[in-house]
Amino acid sequence: MVETSQNVVIRALSKSYLEGDHNHVVLNDVNAEFDAGLMHAVTGRSGSGKSTLLNLIAGIDLPDSGTVSIAGHDVSGLNERQRTLLRRQKIGIVFQFFNLIESLTVAENVMLPLELNGEPDRSQRTNEALDRVGLGNLSQRFPAGLSGGEQQRVAIARAIVHKPSLILADEPTGNLDDDSAKQVISTLDESRGESTVIVVTHSMELAERCDQQCVLRSGQIEMR
Repeated sequence: MVETSQNVVIRALSKSYLEGDHNHVVLNDVNAEFDAGLMHAVTGRSGSGKSTLLNLIAGIDLPDSGTVSIAGHDVSGLNERQRTLLRRQKIGIVFQFFNLIESLTVAENVMLPLELNGEPDRSQRTNEALDRVGLGNLSQRFPAGLSGGEQQRVAIARAIVHKPSLILADEPTGNLDDDSAKQVISTLDESRGESTVIVVTHSMELAERCDQQCVLRSGQIEMR
């Protein structure tokens, strides 16, 4: 594969955690490349390191060794402030448990990345993102008044509103019923092309919709 500035490139990535007196190796010298503009599924058993991998790609956590490169930036070589700015400007993150701010309306939750980045046309772009996930009519509601599927679609709107080059989704359908899961899968599917999408999932339906599947097993990654 030819490396481009928009690919996500992982080289010799290792991460372990101390559990009592035992050093638990989660990722061991992992190498992987995720093509720009495609949707990639990361699968594997619980505890195999899927969420750890996503956190390392996002710069939320740092590796013991190795590198992660996003859009030409060596994430592991950035300081904390630089990693925060990279996430804010280049990455959209969708969490399994939504992570919406309960005291803010749907529109205010979605607008937050634009406000943090000081971007113009915030109201218009927020409305466009909500329309895109089919929730334009719920912009003034609060998260507590939404179903789980609606909250997850709000989280996706928040992740895409600033037009990131990379979307990271951690078990986005894990807590949803079948109908809500299908809506979330369709929304993520529509984001490929303009963004690279990497999704951690146990859902075979979601994995099969992806352009590439990779499996984490025994600290290694198998690209398919």
